[in-house]
Amino acid sequence: MPSPNYKEYNNFRSGDLSPPDGKKTPDAALKVPEACVVECAQGSLILWVHVGNEGSSPLTAPGTLSVTGIVNGQEAQLGNVDLVEVIDIGEYSDAFEFQIDPTDLESLKIVVSPKEQECDLANNEIVLQGPFCQ
Repeated sequence: MPSPNYKEYNNFRSGDLSPPDGKKTPDAALKVPEACVVECAQGSLILWVHVGNEGSSPLTAPGTLSVTGIVNGQEAQLGNVDLVEVIDIGEYSDAFEFQIDPTDLESLKIVVSPKEQECDLANNEIVLQGPFCQ
């Protein structure tokens, strides 16, 4: 008769046959599609951004997607979106739309800030250099 595994793995009634390893975390990521990074219509820059999860567990905590820009050498807040939907492993959200005044806009910085631990912070920011809509 085999010995009970809960003595070795401390998983009695857990339903999980493997002990936690601390590596199952979400990984928020940004994607700005090449074809529609920017659209210019009637003096307005339209920016589309997808937020995704490239980690190994769902992204469940709310977070923030923000867009800032350098306008005439000064940093300016251009838009914020609260993220409330769960993003499953390997999935991306529908695109978020930001309408921005491109006048004197030198660059854009897009940042996703989840409110939970994630495995890679290097893919949470994209910087786009201008000029825009010229």
